[in-house]
Amino acid sequence: MFVCVIFALLIAKIVATCPTNSVKWNSQCFTFFENSTGFADAELYCEQSGGYLASIHDGFLNDLLSQEGGKRFNKSTESDFWIGATNLMKPPTWNWTDGSIFDFTDWRKGEPQNISGANCAALSAIDGLWAVQDCFLKKSFVCSSPNIIAATTTPSPITYPNYVNCSEGYVYFPPTHSCYAYSFLAQSFIWLGLYSVDGENSFKWSDGTPLNYTDWGQNQPSRNQSSCVAEGGDGFHDFPCDAKLYTLCKKKAF
Repeated sequence: MFVCVIFALLIAKIVATCPTNSVKWNSQCFTFFENSTGFADAELYCEQSGGYLASIHDGFLNDLLSQEGGKRFNKSTESDFWIGATNLMKPPTWNWTDGSIFDFTDWRKGEPQNISGANCAALSAIDGLWAVQDCFLKKSFVCSSPNIIAATTTPSPITYPNYVNCSEGYVYFPPTHSCYAYSFLAQSFIWLGLYSVDGENSFKWSDGTPLNYTDWGQNQPSRNQSSCVAEGGDGFHDFPCDAKLYTLCKKKAF
Protein backbone atom coordinates (compact mmCIF):
# COMPACT_ATOMS: atom_id res chain seq x y z
CA MET A 1 0.00 0.00 0.00
CA PHE A 2 1.26 3.44 -0.85
CA VAL A 3 0.59 6.58 1.18
CA CYS A 4 1.71 9.88 -0.36
CA VAL A 5 2.25 13.07 1.59
CA ILE A 6 2.31 15.95 -0.90
CA PHE A 7 4.20 19.21 -0.35
CA ALA A 8 4.04 22.42 -2.37
CA LEU A 9 7.58 23.68 -2.89
CA LEU A 10 7.49 26.36 -5.57
CA ILE A 11 5.54 27.77 -8.50
CA ALA A 12 6.54 26.23 -11.82
CA LYS A 13 7.52 28.39 -14.77
CA ILE A 14 6.21 25.88 -17.30
CA VAL A 15 3.72 23.03 -17.32
CA ALA A 16 4.89 19.88 -19.10
CA THR A 17 2.41 17.11 -19.80
CA CYS A 18 2.50 13.55 -21.09
CA PRO A 19 -0.07 11.62 -23.15
CA THR A 20 -2.88 9.95 -21.21
CA ASN A 21 -1.81 6.73 -19.45
CA SER A 22 1.87 7.59 -19.86
CA VAL A 23 4.52 7.60 -17.13
CA LYS A 24 6.57 10.80 -16.79
CA TRP A 25 10.21 10.46 -15.76
CA ASN A 26 12.61 13.40 -15.92
CA SER A 27 12.05 15.05 -19.31
CA GLN A 28 10.53 11.98 -20.99
CA CYS A 29 7.10 10.40 -21.29
CA PHE A 30 6.92 6.60 -21.44
CA THR A 31 3.84 5.13 -23.09
CA PHE A 32 3.03 1.41 -22.94
CA PHE A 33 1.27 -0.28 -25.86
CA GLU A 34 -0.39 -3.65 -25.35
CA ASN A 35 -0.88 -4.38 -29.06
CA SER A 36 1.72 -7.02 -29.92
CA THR A 37 3.90 -6.43 -32.97
CA GLY A 38 7.39 -7.06 -34.33
CA PHE A 39 10.32 -4.87 -33.31
CA ALA A 40 10.49 -2.78 -36.51
CA ASP A 41 6.75 -2.11 -36.57
CA ALA A 42 6.88 -1.14 -32.90
CA GLU A 43 9.66 1.37 -33.66
CA LEU A 44 7.69 2.84 -36.59
CA TYR A 45 4.61 3.16 -34.38
CA CYS A 46 6.65 5.02 -31.75
CA GLU A 47 8.14 7.37 -34.38
CA GLN A 48 4.70 8.12 -35.82
CA SER A 49 3.67 9.04 -32.27
CA GLY A 50 6.57 11.48 -31.92
CA GLY A 51 9.07 9.26 -30.14
CA TYR A 52 11.13 6.08 -30.28
CA LEU A 53 11.21 2.72 -28.59
CA ALA A 54 12.43 3.46 -25.07
CA SER A 55 16.15 3.81 -24.40
CA ILE A 56 17.35 3.09 -20.85
CA HIS A 57 20.34 4.82 -19.29
CA ASP A 58 20.26 3.82 -15.62
CA GLY A 59 19.07 1.10 -13.28
CA PHE A 60 16.30 3.18 -11.75
CA LEU A 61 14.56 3.76 -15.08
CA ASN A 62 15.08 0.08 -15.95
CA ASP A 63 13.28 -0.98 -12.76
CA LEU A 64 10.58 1.64 -13.30
CA LEU A 65 9.76 0.44 -16.82
CA SER A 66 9.89 -3.23 -15.82
CA GLN A 67 7.53 -2.77 -12.89
CA GLU A 68 5.16 -0.55 -14.86
CA GLY A 69 5.20 -3.04 -17.74
CA GLY A 70 4.27 -5.80 -15.31
CA LYS A 71 1.14 -3.84 -14.41
CA ARG A 72 0.24 -2.69 -17.92
CA PHE A 73 0.88 -6.00 -19.69
CA ASN A 74 -0.52 -8.37 -17.05
CA LYS A 75 -2.92 -9.90 -19.59
CA SER A 76 -0.21 -10.51 -22.18
CA THR A 77 0.95 -14.03 -23.00
CA GLU A 78 4.51 -12.67 -23.23
CA SER A 79 6.53 -11.97 -20.07
CA ASP A 80 8.71 -9.33 -21.74
CA PHE A 81 8.29 -6.37 -24.09
CA TRP A 82 10.30 -4.47 -26.70
CA ILE A 83 12.69 -1.68 -25.77
CA GLY A 84 14.81 0.24 -28.29
CA ALA A 85 18.01 -1.85 -28.16
CA THR A 86 19.14 -3.62 -31.35
CA ASN A 87 22.33 -4.61 -33.17
CA LEU A 88 20.71 -4.45 -36.60
CA MET A 89 21.87 -0.92 -37.41
CA LYS A 90 25.63 -1.39 -36.87
CA PRO A 91 26.29 -5.13 -36.41
CA PRO A 92 27.50 -6.48 -34.07
CA THR A 93 27.37 -3.34 -31.90
CA TRP A 94 24.27 -2.74 -29.80
CA ASN A 95 22.62 0.67 -30.18
CA TRP A 96 19.47 2.54 -29.18
CA THR A 97 17.07 3.37 -31.99
CA ASP A 98 16.88 6.98 -30.78
CA GLY A 99 20.64 7.40 -31.35
CA SER A 100 21.46 8.06 -27.69
CA ILE A 101 24.61 6.67 -26.05
CA PHE A 102 24.43 2.96 -25.20
CA ASP A 103 25.77 3.50 -21.68
CA PHE A 104 23.68 1.06 -19.63
CA THR A 105 22.80 -2.64 -19.93
CA ASP A 106 21.06 -5.18 -17.72
CA TRP A 107 21.46 -8.41 -19.70
CA ARG A 108 20.33 -11.71 -18.25
CA LYS A 109 23.23 -14.09 -17.48
CA GLY A 110 24.56 -15.48 -20.76
CA GLU A 111 23.13 -12.62 -22.83
CA PRO A 112 23.40 -11.16 -25.35
CA GLN A 113 23.50 -14.45 -27.24
CA ASN A 114 24.85 -14.54 -30.77
CA ILE A 115 21.91 -16.30 -32.41
CA SER A 116 21.01 -15.87 -36.07
CA GLY A 117 17.86 -13.75 -36.39
CA ALA A 118 17.94 -12.65 -32.76
CA ASN A 119 18.99 -9.02 -32.95
CA CYS A 120 16.54 -7.12 -30.73
CA ALA A 121 16.26 -6.74 -26.96
CA ALA A 122 13.22 -7.27 -24.76
CA LEU A 123 12.85 -6.18 -21.13
CA SER A 124 11.40 -8.69 -18.67
CA ALA A 125 8.32 -7.51 -16.77
CA ILE A 126 9.17 -10.04 -14.06
CA ASP A 127 12.77 -9.34 -13.05
CA GLY A 128 13.86 -6.36 -15.20
CA LEU A 129 16.56 -8.28 -17.09
CA TRP A 130 17.15 -8.08 -20.85
CA ALA A 131 17.21 -10.92 -23.36
CA VAL A 132 17.96 -11.11 -27.08
CA GLN A 133 14.89 -12.05 -29.12
CA ASP A 134 13.92 -12.70 -32.73
CA CYS A 135 12.92 -9.27 -34.05
CA PHE A 136 9.88 -10.77 -35.80
CA LEU A 137 8.29 -12.01 -32.58
CA LYS A 138 5.15 -10.09 -31.68
CA LYS A 139 5.41 -8.34 -28.32
CA SER A 140 3.99 -5.37 -26.47
CA PHE A 141 6.30 -2.35 -26.37
CA VAL A 142 7.11 0.93 -24.63
CA CYS A 143 7.78 4.24 -26.41
CA SER A 144 9.54 7.31 -25.07
CA SER A 145 8.86 10.87 -26.18
CA PRO A 146 9.67 14.37 -24.88
CA ASN A 147 7.34 16.23 -22.54
CA ILE A 148 4.82 18.49 -24.24
CA ILE A 149 5.02 22.10 -23.03
CA ALA A 150 1.41 22.98 -22.33
CA ALA A 151 1.49 26.40 -20.70
CA THR A 152 3.60 28.97 -18.87
CA THR A 153 2.91 30.83 -15.65
CA THR A 154 4.43 33.74 -13.77
CA PRO A 155 6.41 32.54 -10.76
CA SER A 156 5.28 33.84 -7.38
CA PRO A 157 7.18 33.77 -4.10
CA ILE A 158 6.00 31.37 -1.41
CA THR A 159 7.11 31.62 2.20
CA TYR A 160 7.03 28.89 4.81
CA PRO A 161 7.28 28.91 8.62
CA ASN A 162 10.37 27.60 10.37
CA TYR A 163 9.68 23.86 10.44
CA VAL A 164 12.58 23.10 12.77
CA ASN A 165 10.36 24.10 15.71
CA CYS A 166 7.79 21.33 15.27
CA SER A 167 4.60 21.03 17.30
CA GLU A 168 4.40 18.54 20.15
CA GLY A 169 4.17 14.99 18.84
CA TYR A 170 5.90 15.88 15.58
CA VAL A 171 9.51 15.51 14.50
CA TYR A 172 11.63 17.35 11.96
CA PHE A 173 12.50 15.38 8.81
CA PRO A 174 15.59 16.99 7.18
CA PRO A 175 15.29 15.48 3.66
CA THR A 176 12.06 17.41 3.11
CA HIS A 177 12.65 20.19 5.68
CA SER A 178 9.23 19.45 7.19
CA CYS A 179 7.51 18.09 10.32
CA TYR A 180 5.65 14.77 10.54
CA ALA A 181 3.76 12.87 13.22
CA TYR A 182 6.32 10.85 15.13
CA SER A 183 4.22 7.68 14.94
CA PHE A 184 4.22 7.88 11.12
CA LEU A 185 7.99 8.11 10.79
CA ALA A 186 8.87 5.78 13.66
CA GLN A 187 6.67 2.83 12.67
CA SER A 188 7.21 2.71 8.91
CA PHE A 189 9.88 2.52 6.27
CA ILE A 190 9.13 5.25 3.74
CA TRP A 191 10.50 5.44 0.22
CA LEU A 192 12.64 8.49 -0.53
CA GLY A 193 13.73 9.70 -3.94
CA LEU A 194 17.29 8.49 -3.32
CA TYR A 195 18.83 5.76 -5.44
CA SER A 196 22.12 4.36 -6.75
CA VAL A 197 23.04 3.16 -10.24
CA ASP A 198 26.64 2.11 -9.49
CA GLY A 199 26.37 -0.57 -6.81
CA GLU A 200 25.90 1.97 -4.00
CA ASN A 201 29.21 3.74 -4.53
CA SER A 202 27.23 6.95 -4.95
CA PHE A 203 23.61 8.05 -4.62
CA LYS A 204 21.37 10.58 -6.38
CA TRP A 205 18.04 12.27 -5.69
CA SER A 206 15.46 11.40 -8.35
CA ASP A 207 14.53 15.08 -8.82
CA GLY A 208 18.12 15.98 -9.70
CA THR A 209 18.79 18.17 -6.64
CA PRO A 210 22.28 17.97 -5.05
CA LEU A 211 22.81 15.31 -2.39
CA ASN A 212 23.75 17.54 0.53
CA TYR A 213 22.23 15.51 3.37
CA THR A 214 22.32 11.83 4.40
CA ASP A 215 21.34 10.05 7.61
CA TRP A 216 22.28 6.40 7.15
CA GLY A 217 21.14 3.91 9.78
CA GLN A 218 23.52 1.45 11.44
CA ASN A 219 25.47 -0.68 8.91
CA GLN A 220 23.90 1.22 6.03
CA PRO A 221 24.19 1.32 3.10
CA SER A 222 24.62 -2.45 3.05
CA ARG A 223 26.54 -2.57 -0.28
CA ASN A 224 24.50 -5.60 -1.33
CA GLN A 225 23.43 -4.09 -4.66
CA SER A 226 20.11 -2.79 -3.35
CA SER A 227 19.75 0.51 -5.12
CA CYS A 228 16.79 2.41 -3.62
CA VAL A 229 16.59 4.13 -0.23
CA ALA A 230 13.88 4.41 2.42
CA GLU A 231 13.75 6.31 5.72
CA GLY A 232 13.22 4.34 8.91
CA GLY A 233 13.06 5.36 12.53
CA ASP A 234 16.86 5.19 12.83
CA GLY A 235 17.84 6.74 9.48
CA PHE A 236 18.25 5.77 5.83
CA HIS A 237 18.13 2.10 4.72
CA ASP A 238 18.69 0.56 1.30
CA PHE A 239 16.10 -1.82 -0.15
CA PRO A 240 15.50 -3.65 -3.43
CA CYS A 241 13.69 -1.20 -5.69
CA ASP A 242 10.68 -3.51 -6.02
CA ALA A 243 10.03 -3.65 -2.26
CA LYS A 244 6.54 -2.48 -1.28
CA LEU A 245 6.86 0.38 1.21
CA TYR A 246 5.09 3.61 2.06
CA THR A 247 5.98 6.51 -0.22
CA LEU A 248 6.77 10.13 0.62
CA CYS A 249 6.20 12.46 -2.33
CA LYS A 250 6.87 16.13 -2.95
CA LYS A 251 5.22 18.16 -5.68
CA LYS A 252 5.62 21.55 -7.27
CA ALA A 253 2.72 23.96 -6.74
CA PHE A 254 0.90 25.25 -9.83
